[in-house]
Amino acid sequence: MTALYAFCFSLVLFLALCLVLHITPFGDRTFLYEDMKQQYVDFFSYYHNVWHGKDGFLYSENCGLGAEMFGIWAYYLTSPFLLMFIFIPEQYYATAVTFLIMLKMASIAFCMSLFLSHVGRRADERCGFGLVLLNLQISVAFAFCGWTVANMTNIMWLDAVIMLPIVAMGFDKLIHHEKRGMLLYVLSVMVMIFVNYYIAAMVLIFLGVFAVLWVLFGKADTLKGFGRFLIGSAIAIALDVWFLVPTVMSLMGSNKDHSGPMMEAFQKYLPSSEAVGRYLSPLDVLPKLFTMSYDTMEIMDGMPNIYFGAVLIMPCVLFFLTSKISVKVRALFGSYLVIVLAFFCIKPLNTLAHGGTEAYGYLYRYSFVFSFVCLTMAYLAMCQRKNHQGKIHPGKIAIAGVITLALYGVASLSHVRFLGGKVLFLNLLLILAGGAAVVIWGCFYRENEPVQKAGLAALLVMGLVLAADLSLNFICVYRNSSMNGETASRNRMKCIQTEAALRIIRDREAETGDVLTDSEKTGSSNAEADNGNYRIEALSPRTPNESLHFGYRGTTTYNSLLKVENRLFMYRLGFNDNGLYTMYDNWNTSCADAILGIKYHINDSSTHNVITNEYALSADLITDKTIPGLMEIIEPAANPFEAQELLWNHFTDAEDEVFIKATCEPADGKFEFLITPNLDGELYFYMNREGTNERSLEIRLEGESLCGYGNASCQKVVDLGYHKAGEKLHLVIVDNDNLGYLPDEPVVVTEDLEILKKK
Repeated sequence: MTALYAFCFSLVLFLALCLVLHITPFGDRTFLYEDMKQQYVDFFSYYHNVWHGKDGFLYSENCGLGAEMFGIWAYYLTSPFLLMFIFIPEQYYATAVTFLIMLKMASIAFCMSLFLSHVGRRADERCGFGLVLLNLQISVAFAFCGWTVANMTNIMWLDAVIMLPIVAMGFDKLIHHEKRGMLLYVLSVMVMIFVNYYIAAMVLIFLGVFAVLWVLFGKADTLKGFGRFLIGSAIAIALDVWFLVPTVMSLMGSNKDHSGPMMEAFQKYLPSSEAVGRYLSPLDVLPKLFTMSYDTMEIMDGMPNIYFGAVLIMPCVLFFLTSKISVKVRALFGSYLVIVLAFFCIKPLNTLAHGGTEAYGYLYRYSFVFSFVCLTMAYLAMCQRKNHQGKIHPGKIAIAGVITLALYGVASLSHVRFLGGKVLFLNLLLILAGGAAVVIWGCFYRENEPVQKAGLAALLVMGLVLAADLSLNFICVYRNSSMNGETASRNRMKCIQTEAALRIIRDREAETGDVLTDSEKTGSSNAEADNGNYRIEALSPRTPNESLHFGYRGTTTYNSLLKVENRLFMYRLGFNDNGLYTMYDNWNTSCADAILGIKYHINDSSTHNVITNEYALSADLITDKTIPGLMEIIEPAANPFEAQELLWNHFTDAEDEVFIKATCEPADGKFEFLITPNLDGELYFYMNREGTNERSLEIRLEGESLCGYGNASCQKVVDLGYHKAGEKLHLVIVDNDNLGYLPDEPVVVTEDLEILKKK
């Protein structure tokens, strides 16, 4: 029942915060920001489509240029909570995401409560009403800790954290040789790996560290217990082999694979968006213990999220001063926290915790372990039977208070950008209020007697202060994270508009009535795009996964399992790669659209919102399966125009000159050029990057700034507009980073559309 109460209290707190913040269904704001907007909600739509037979389970043509989907399922879509999306129309996904996050956070509290009840029984404490309240408070604190709230939109990670308390409980039963301990541990680890193998691997790493410390600190029968831990872990992993082997295979050649050709691609062409780890001082980490310590630079340059409630810092410190807890246990937990802190501070250890690779943002994805251990310590300190007088020694409480204030002082003197004066003052009030409640609780509560009114009142006050503490942090994180979030109304409108455009396209295709033969669909060199053998691109897409969301063939996708070769192929065609994925945009040439099989463009106009491309070839000519061979064809190309021309001639069995070079002569100023087109038509610009070195350049044509250039935001083909042959154009490349040289010679060409018309 205690766990059920923790679940319900978390639901109530979450819904209350949504009401205050006007988050759907109580307003128009949503959790559709960061990767929830860019990736996950589109995967939920794909999940829905698969269940309804509208997309492929193991392979999808709608994921970029086509992709094997097992890795997507393994990393993003194994959560049982996602079953709700089978029944929910996509127009209501924004609201569904709110309830999905709510259920997962409440489930964290539920499982944490089960674990704390087990810990209480291990400490031989009776479950009095006071301890029930304490259990509820600490369970809810874990559900709303800094890591959870900062990562609540990284929704797939939460399932492994839900399982963490159950795994910890199974581990404790296992090493103590309790009945069914092995069964609980094996099953919980197996489920944890299945629901998110990535976070599960981190949990197992730090559980292994704890097990080693358990042996070193000489707990009774430790070697046998450690052996049971190794055997149980091996069995759980073995039972998941059917799932892990294809998962590992899906990672090969992806963004996570930095071996061989993949490493060459990153070193030679593709920029990296990895958040480079760094060495930290432990003093740098301490400010993150306090509420509202969320950093607006959190994703790429933030500190570990170790906040678990400023109110609970003092009880956590009190753990080390509680004589009822053995010295060995206190030394064990203290050593463990020091090791976790070392993982934060020492770059190679942090990299090791992330599987030996640098994280793409969110540098300390395992920091929930620190909060989990601290909350367990706080519970143990508060629930232990007191000395013969029924009180915690006031001197020990005073020492814990002094240490807590010292930690606060260190945070205050650190002058970090995310702890301003108002935030520090609020933290001080919370610490003082929580500290007063701990003093009264420690002095008046007796386990073997009825709970005295003062002690119970103190515990209730601490609960209210903790709720305010957690709520302030939640509000701070949400407001800072959701500034570029999508509104529920905008999401619904975009879904309606896109579906309307797709109906127009289906009607147009139905009017043609032509059906391609199997041989044409599998890649006849000059097959035209028709009846599903074409791609669609939105000119103003919601996300990079638009095509996967709505179930049509496109070119762009963004996920952690994206094949590097697919990214590199699109980059070689002149599309921009931002370090995570290569994004289609309509500044590229008509030839690029043609060879990619893009037959339709969807724009945001209320009228004529579907544009037909008359030059499109078959979409089956370029897929993830044909790309390896096509990469060999374009290997000699010095720029995207040459690569596109090589592919055009390969597909059409021709030797056409699709692009006519414009005359490019140096002008008077530095990096100024006089451009003379040699053909009427659309004029395009491109300049190679120097390896993966990013530059801060700017392109100006006839005195007008067109775009920045040379960085992860713009390294692509640029449309200079329609110009006639012989026209004189003044092009300037501004060297904003003052390096004094250009990375390469600019290439300017005119596209000959008459060649495309002859297809």
